[in-house]
Amino acid sequence: MKTSRHLSVLLLALGSAVIMVAAAACSGGSSGGGNPSGLTNCQIVWSTPGSITERFDVYIVDMPIGDWTDGSKDYIVKAGQSHVGVFYDELLVSSNAYAARAITTSGQFDVTATQGTNIGEPVTFNDSGNQNYFAINGNQDVLNFVGSGGDGTFDGVWSDPNGTSTQPGTASSLVNLTYMGTPETLGTYTRYAICYHQNPNGAASMKSPLETRLDGIEAQLKRQSAFQTPR
Repeated sequence: MKTSRHLSVLLLALGSAVIMVAAAACSGGSSGGGNPSGLTNCQIVWSTPGSITERFDVYIVDMPIGDWTDGSKDYIVKAGQSHVGVFYDELLVSSNAYAARAITTSGQFDVTATQGTNIGEPVTFNDSGNQNYFAINGNQDVLNFVGSGGDGTFDGVWSDPNGTSTQPGTASSLVNLTYMGTPETLGTYTRYAICYHQNPNGAASMKSPLETRLDGIEAQLKRQSAFQTPR
């Protein structure tokens, strides 16, 4: 596992979208079931300090907001229904620069979100970890085998997309995978669940489902402004 030589004072800004113009329309209620209005996707994020100062190893499970319901889900890349597990190696949050990234294209995981995706409602995730991970280049091409595993859990609540902090899951909410022969444990720095709008500007996309999905995830990382201290 990688260890950070310096745990930066920089707070990991992986959690809350800067959609201040649409804050009122996009925020969900603090209680009650259902989905917050105006949001398109939800994700669970696990991060661990990388081996380079101010960089992190990050794992994300991301699905359309309507798919965060109780039951077993498949990892799949499909227009309008992508369920992806993506690993970022040495991610610099401020610019979305990374050393490498990998994706799983098959496998299953379980979700419990009985009360919906409103802020503060509980969500749990469980993955037995039988996935294979493949490198993705800058053209969104899925390439060679680079890792395996993905077993992990999350137990927490949905954070506020427009807040100034995220609500971390329990300390045992971690994901394990082997990347390029090295065991990785993600979530030792922080882990949280949050919903967001994939494309707040509303521009239509002519890209492939995978390209659109990854663009949305990386745009979300880049516009996040909730400063999350390590937990």
